[in-house]
Amino acid sequence: MQVQLHHVAICTDQFEASVQFYKDVFGMTVDRTQGEAPHRKVWFCEGIQLNEGTPAGNSLDHIGLWVPDQAATLEKAKAHGCKGIEGRPNWFLTPQGVVIELAK
Repeated sequence: MQVQLHHVAICTDQFEASVQFYKDVFGMTVDRTQGEAPHRKVWFCEGIQLNEGTPAGNSLDHIGLWVPDQAATLEKAKAHGCKGIEGRPNWFLTPQGVVIELAK
């Protein structure tokens, strides 16, 4: 049996901005939503779950995402205020503090 990534859950105190970020930069599609502010959750078809709330520490190292065009995705991410990570040309930090690797 092979193990595959099912989803990554991210707690964010910037819920709307985070939802828009994953839609705009990666073209993700919302699968379902649950709850009302300040306890909303959203699941994207692509395996990302966002939970509204104040993060309790940072136990998430990074998310690896494959994209068909890394350069175009990096430009979209920069337009959303993401910062590159020195020495790692296909990695960036989102405004919400999540490290993303664009996998090859």
